[in-house]
Amino acid sequence: MLFRYFFVAEQYLGKALSPIEINKLLYFYDELHFSTDLMEYLIEYCVSKGSHSIRYIETVALSWADRISQLLNRQRRQPLHTTKITLRFCARLGLKTEIRLMKKSAT
Repeated sequence: MLFRYFFVAEQYLGKALSPIEINKLLYFYDELHFSTDLMEYLIEYCVSKGSHSIRYIETVALSWADRISQLLNRQRRQPLHTTKITLRFCARLGLKTEIRLMKKSAT
């Protein structure tokens, strides 16, 4: 699954991935819990902004992770206000664990 993603990333970036770049992408997947779809969108977004730099991609990924975390924390504090839109947003980002937690805390 990740090998396919690495191939896609190489296509967007227009070059073979270095070991450092592969480690950064693995960090997004393992530590930030980004789905491969979200990671693909991340690279597509950064390239569309004119950057092929892994440092820029990492900066954007960390910013997105922070925003997602803030959204989820706000929803966890107010579980009765969890909306279908928020659940759909999380589903699109591949955040299945977070969706289960929000649904569980709402009951």
